[in-house]
Amino acid sequence: MAHLLGIDIGTTNTKIIIFSENGDIIEERAFPTPFISDEYGGCYQPQEVLNALLENLKGFSSDAKKEVVALSISSFAEVMVGLDQSLQPITKSPAWFDTRTDFIFQEMKGIINNEKIYRLTGLSPQSKYSFYKLVWHREVEPKVFQSVRYWTSMSGYILAALSGVLSFDYSLASRTM
Repeated sequence: MAHLLGIDIGTTNTKIIIFSENGDIIEERAFPTPFISDEYGGCYQPQEVLNALLENLKGFSSDAKKEVVALSISSFAEVMVGLDQSLQPITKSPAWFDTRTDFIFQEMKGIINNEKIYRLTGLSPQSKYSFYKLVWHREVEPKVFQSVRYWTSMSGYILAALSGVLSFDYSLASRTM
């Protein structure tokens, strides 16, 4: 019987579930999502998230894993991962609630037309959105920023690491502003 693998990379915990095609849970695991706290809130280290995920996937039975035919990954919004040419992460990833971008948001308040942004994105500008994180990387870590070949979400990075396919889910891309 075909199985489906679901991965939810959450702010606090990551959940992994293998389902039957009928939706019955075959096996499940959860673990704390690796996170480094700092004075702004904190950052995820994408490689550490992947390593913890791979370690936990090892705990599933071989029978359950060999029947997996489809994969779905969800992750927190507004968290960007900068990748190099070979799809390796080269940036830290500030959390959605991290405040390190507040000063950029304040500086740009007079430049950005809130109504136009809302019409285009459905979002009212806030410092948590990915756009401000990208500007932060450009201003605070310019050499790293220039080295980034691709930007994606955490789930996009995990999918690329597991499959070699680079993606950015529409539902998360919409949160970039």
